[in-house]
Amino acid sequence: MYIRGAGALYAYDTALRVGAYIGLTPHEVYLHAGSLEGAQKLLSNSRARSVPISVFPTVFHALAPEEMENLLCLYRRYL
Repeated sequence: MYIRGAGALYAYDTALRVGAYIGLTPHEVYLHAGSLEGAQKLLSNSRARSVPISVFPTVFHALAPEEMENLLCLYRRYL
C-alpha cells in the first residue's frame, strides 16, 4: 500500500523507525534516493536495492547499515 506523493525515502524512514520501535535494525545498506546516488559513485554504479556493508571500503565497516545509508545520502555530492 502506498501513500500518494510519498516516495522511497518516506517508506525507508518509516520502516526504520517502526523496526527500531520493535527492536529490529537493518542488516544491509538500503539504497534509495540520495543514498543510491552516493553508492553509485562509491561502488562503480551499483544498481542494487540493498548491499551488505562488506562491499564498501574497509574504512566504512565500523558503521551500522543505517549510518552508512545516512552517510551516502549526506555526502553524495562529494563522493
